[in-house]
Amino acid sequence: MSKHIPFVKASVDKVPVYTPPGHADTYNRRLIGPDNGANNIELIVGEMGRTGNAVPHTHHEFEQSMFMLEGKLEVTGSDGTMVTLEPGDSILFPIGCEHKVVCRTETSKFLVIYTPPRQASKEKV
Repeated sequence: MSKHIPFVKASVDKVPVYTPPGHADTYNRRLIGPDNGANNIELIVGEMGRTGNAVPHTHHEFEQSMFMLEGKLEVTGSDGTMVTLEPGDSILFPIGCEHKVVCRTETSKFLVIYTPPRQASKEKV
């Protein structure tokens, strides 16, 4: 018989809201991460307001991916390449990929996934 390992349920309205360093008008809610048992993934629901943005930054310890739920985000890489993310779009920022994010609608909503979990990392931005 296999060992019982319980699953974890999280509700977006029951987790605290925070603004990541280097971000403005940005409101994240961590659903899954080391605090509730995840060792290899972190799942966040993020929202940006009309002036929402993230300054250019690079993650050196984890990959980041995003999946758009509502609104539009403009993402710019270190070489000036720019893409617009709309609902249904996803993007991957490999380790070492500099990126800047700007909200281009009144509001936007998206999922953010870090692997390994950013919450477990010493990296701040």
